[in-house]
Amino acid sequence: MEKNYLRNFDNSLTNKTIKSMLYAVLLLVISINNSIAQTYCTAAATSTSDEDIFNVTFGPLNNSSTCGTTGGPGSTTNMYSNYTNLTPQVFSIGSNYPLSVTVGQCGFSTYSGIAAVWIDYNQNGLFTDPGEQIYVSPYTLFAVAGTTLTATGGITIPMTATPGTTRMRVIATESSVAPGPCTSPTWGEVEDYNISLLFPYPIDLTATGLLKPLSSKNCFGSDTIIARIQNYGSNIVDFAVTPAVVTVEVSGAATNNFTLGINTGTLGIFGTRDYTLSTNYNMSTIGTYTFKAYPTIAGDGSAANDTIIKTVNKIATPTPNLGNDSLFCNLPVILNANTSATSFLWNNGTVNSSLNVTIPGKYWLRATNSNGCSNTDTIRISLGQSPIVTLGADTAYCQGSTINLYAGFGPGNTYLWNNGATTSSITVGTSGSYSVVVTNSIGCTSSDLINITSKPKPSVSLVFVGTQTYCVTENINRSLVEGSPANGTYIGFGVTNTTFNPSLAGQGNHIILYNIVGSNGCSNTAKDTLIVSACVNIDELSSSDIGINVYPNPSSGVFTVEFNTNSDLDGILTISSIDGKLVFNDIISGNGIITKSINISHLAEGIYYLKLETKEAVRTYKILKQ
Repeated sequence: MEKNYLRNFDNSLTNKTIKSMLYAVLLLVISINNSIAQTYCTAAATSTSDEDIFNVTFGPLNNSSTCGTTGGPGSTTNMYSNYTNLTPQVFSIGSNYPLSVTVGQCGFSTYSGIAAVWIDYNQNGLFTDPGEQIYVSPYTLFAVAGTTLTATGGITIPMTATPGTTRMRVIATESSVAPGPCTSPTWGEVEDYNISLLFPYPIDLTATGLLKPLSSKNCFGSDTIIARIQNYGSNIVDFAVTPAVVTVEVSGAATNNFTLGINTGTLGIFGTRDYTLSTNYNMSTIGTYTFKAYPTIAGDGSAANDTIIKTVNKIATPTPNLGNDSLFCNLPVILNANTSATSFLWNNGTVNSSLNVTIPGKYWLRATNSNGCSNTDTIRISLGQSPIVTLGADTAYCQGSTINLYAGFGPGNTYLWNNGATTSSITVGTSGSYSVVVTNSIGCTSSDLINITSKPKPSVSLVFVGTQTYCVTENINRSLVEGSPANGTYIGFGVTNTTFNPSLAGQGNHIILYNIVGSNGCSNTAKDTLIVSACVNIDELSSSDIGINVYPNPSSGVFTVEFNTNSDLDGILTISSIDGKLVFNDIISGNGIITKSINISHLAEGIYYLKLETKEAVRTYKILKQ
């Protein structure tokens, strides 16, 4: 309301001199209204006899009374006089004024005593703040007609005084002990006055408060900065005509400066306005912050009273850190608060600093320290599917062979074996422990381990004795008994069980295989050669014309056919299944040693017939694919 009074009043007048005079009058009215709300301690003499204050003179204030004067409301003759209903006299802050108090007697005898004066400079309803007792007289004889006590050098209104209307109290006591502002002497009198303090400058802006940050809200990592600016000058400030700047300097735990320009609006005499300089000032550093606020405006008459300083002690705030939202391949997992605090609360009611999570979901934690400061964090736990890896039971392989280990398949899977391989399967031929770690596309892993041992092959031999060369025309069954140990299997062209028939084998060098399977399931093979000759004219293919060797036989399907001839060879090489189906066909030509690599590993296991046909003869071999 004060601002509206002054603003309307200002707009209705044009003469600057009249304005200045009426501003002072209106200011006094406002000051009186402002002072009504303040409550002061009571003080009054307890006896109506003897001493009375006859006069108080302080600068423009000059008030006389007699033993019969009662003052304003609440006054009691010769005990207490309330002169606050008088128009408050105006005093310029920083100026010096003469002060005197005249004390007399309302009886017929003289007594000695002390007079003292107080002014509530900061308008807080007390007279006990430093510097507010402005005068205390020596112990003096009070004459019946009155004795005037004068403050030597006068009284200077301090620059720290708060502008506006405030209370002045005068006490005279018949005692050698100086009275306090709230004491009630037996003999004497107490008088109260209102006086108005005003800066003698047209423009005088002052920072009177820092509303934020609040000292009680120092848990937060950030806060708002709001400064309150008051006009202590004798004129209304029009910021459109005279712009101002509000500055808040921060030092201590962190250093920063904030400024806000003001170029619109007005601020009436004694008017206040709050300005926000920041809504999100970072105070995450622990320690003490010092805020210094002040306005800057051209023509400021009293810069000494512009500044207000406030300290805020920033205490530690818990900072729980549950980490980022996470996908786990296995539960349970332990969530830790990762902060120091005195109490914890999880969303499931757990009050420990850690939480055992057994099911996927969203989890939050509130951590609170001994100062009552708290903070929260949230995490979402998801459960992923781990890859399935099974290398099988521990196993063994036969010496000289290999074994394939397969870790399974999954889109995006990666593999790492303990031998450094990164494929989904490996082939091993050495005893030992083999392990694999499989990682799927979402980062879940599984592993397995298998122990591989080797089994020895049985010892086997085949050395033919006796007749080893036959004619193709011989239709006989030669016994095959040379294989050791006994009870093995003979394989080759012309071989039936344990006999060899030259006429069935056909002309050529025939490798006979002898295979033994040991008690551990491993097999081994030995070989020797029987020769079938044409035993006719030289035009027919004979053992001296060509030598044929197939190895290894038996095989996994990959084997070599070797021809050794002293003449030109021109023929067709075929392979047929036991049921007569042609599975391989190729042309063979040349002389000397001719080798041919053949791969029928894609075919089923069993017996196959290899046949060489030339214009002179036909030779057939039996081969075994295992």
